[in-house]
Amino acid sequence: MSLQRLTCADVTQEALTHVCDPCGRELGRVRGVVLFEGSYDIQALIDKIKSGAEDAKTLFETAVTSGQAHLISETTGTFDGGAAQTGDGYGDEETRLLGYLYTLAFKDPSYAPNTEFWEKAENNHWLVAWRTETKLHFTDKPATLQAIAPVEQDLTSAVAWNVTATWKSKKKPVVVDLEPLAELFEGCWGEQPGE
Repeated sequence: MSLQRLTCADVTQEALTHVCDPCGRELGRVRGVVLFEGSYDIQALIDKIKSGAEDAKTLFETAVTSGQAHLISETTGTFDGGAAQTGDGYGDEETRLLGYLYTLAFKDPSYAPNTEFWEKAENNHWLVAWRTETKLHFTDKPATLQAIAPVEQDLTSAVAWNVTATWKSKKKPVVVDLEPLAELFEGCWGEQPGE
C-alpha cells in the first residue's frame, strides 16, 4: 500500500488543461437576462445548446411560453465575477475557499408595465441566465432578486427597473454559445392574443 495525498477535488476528473483562444475576446455588458423558475431543468437546456441540438430553441421557447422562464431580451448591466467566500484554514493554510457570492446587476427599460412582475419576482428564487456579446451564462444555484425603480431629477433620464440578483455557489457560471437563441435577444417578444 502506498500513501496518496487526498484533496477535495474530484479525483475522476480529466487532467487540468488551459485553452488559448486566438480567435478574439468576448465583449462585455449584460445585454439580456432570463429568469428560470427554481424547479426548471436548466441542465437539459444547457446540454442541448452545447451539443448543437436543433431543438434547443424550441425547448427554450416552450419554457418561456409555459411561464417557466421569463425573457428580458434587452438590458444593460454588469456581473461582478464573484466575491470569494473563505473560512478558517487548517495546517499551513491561511484560509480555505468555500465558494463565491455572485452579483448580477442589470436595468430593465420596460418600466411601467412591469411593476407587478418585479413585485412577484422578488418573492421567488430564480435560476438566472444572461448574455454577453456571443455567450450565454447560467447560474447553478437560485438567485434572490431586488428590483427598484429610482427616478432621477434629470428631465432626460429614463426610469428603468434596476435589478440585482445575488446567489452563492461553489461553481463558476456555465458558459455556452448564444446560438441558437441569439435572435430571441433582439427586440421585444411575447405571445400574441389568440395563439
